[in-house]
Amino acid sequence: MPEQVHLSSKFPELDSSEPAIGGSRTRWRDTEELIESGASFATPALGCILSSSSTEDADLTAWTQACFPGSIFWTFRDLLAVSDAVPIEFLSMVFVCGDDLPGLYRHFRNLRGIIGDIPKMNVVRQAGPRDIAQALAAGFDDVFDISEMQMPEARARAEAILRRYRLNDGADHAPVTSEAMARRLTRTDLRRRELALLTLLIEQSKKVLSVPDISTALSGDRLGMSPNAVRVLVCHLRKKLVPGVQIKSHSGRGYSISLSSVKKLKP
Repeated sequence: MPEQVHLSSKFPELDSSEPAIGGSRTRWRDTEELIESGASFATPALGCILSSSSTEDADLTAWTQACFPGSIFWTFRDLLAVSDAVPIEFLSMVFVCGDDLPGLYRHFRNLRGIIGDIPKMNVVRQAGPRDIAQALAAGFDDVFDISEMQMPEARARAEAILRRYRLNDGADHAPVTSEAMARRLTRTDLRRRELALLTLLIEQSKKVLSVPDISTALSGDRLGMSPNAVRVLVCHLRKKLVPGVQIKSHSGRGYSISLSSVKKLKP
């Protein structure tokens, strides 16, 4: 049995009074114990923290648990062993910890079919631009560098990514905010970020979204978007909208969308 780690002593933000999944503060558990404790899967968690082992990259996993205390920890070997017993709806987000990027990506590819289409974050230390680019190319939605990123920023980024995923998941139940409806408001095919921006504006149609708000919502790739990049994106999107749909500029405040023609469109 791996040694129990008391993270609250290192990260005061981690509430030591909150029981871990299965009622134990021990997050690092042997494969056999995980298989035998299938009942613990009934307890929902914010996310699943993955690492190559229970001892390597302990500072990365500790930081992630302190930032997202509802999450549980598994090694790749453990999750592969119990994958048949884990309902996909149990996992809302996956944090993959480690600096050995080639090794992590091999594990990550093996798990893609198990964890499904949910947000995936890479937690690293001192990542350079090339490391971030490799992580994004491997399929991660964001990269959290614990040497630079503060926990409030990490939480905000995770929440923004979850909102985008949930927006897509709810397409069949909310046609006005769906990507399908967004596509019907344009005359030509949209690029990925153009579609994401239009969907965001439709979802928040009663609000004025600031440039920083838009940048945060669309920059799950961790590279971010400059204010000028947001303005250029809005400019390109405007040219593709059908008549009667307008993206309005609010001086010093941001952008909103006018959906005067939406009622004429069938969902």
